[in-house]
Amino acid sequence: MEIERKYLLTELQLKSLVPDLAEFALETRYYLYCKDDNEIRITKRANKDSPIFTLDRMQLITDESKEFIVRRKDRTVISEKEFNAITSLLSDQNPVVRLHFKFNDQIELKVYQGERTALIRAEVEFDSVKSANEYKPDFEHSGEITNTPLGRDVLLANLSQQDVDSELSHY
Repeated sequence: MEIERKYLLTELQLKSLVPDLAEFALETRYYLYCKDDNEIRITKRANKDSPIFTLDRMQLITDESKEFIVRRKDRTVISEKEFNAITSLLSDQNPVVRLHFKFNDQIELKVYQGERTALIRAEVEFDSVKSANEYKPDFEHSGEITNTPLGRDVLLANLSQQDVDSELSHY
């Protein structure tokens, strides 16, 4: 199960957490299916050793509080050949490209690239909705973006740089 809260960071706030971006892995994500908060996506993560290719199926699980998106994630590792075959069918899609860093067991940092370069996000994962509700961030941030287009890659994939800038202007 995946339960997350997401926070917007500035470059300065990011540097206070991780001064050197050299440890970040580059991720490229494409969406194959998106409907009613259910999605199928493929991702290439360029690690130091060798890239990892995955196919994820995300299924919405209803949360009574409706404050968080609670989803079940099924992940399958696929080959580079399979990844390339699928992406060749998606030539018109603009992928979500970001640098990814696992800060600790609970927090991941994402620095977006390309048309979304101004977006830097901290994602905090939880085991339960109760712990997500009780959480108070112990790091400086510019605002919570959990239930906004900035907090969801599937929505972010459809935003232009102008749309991203417009969303960021609210913080």
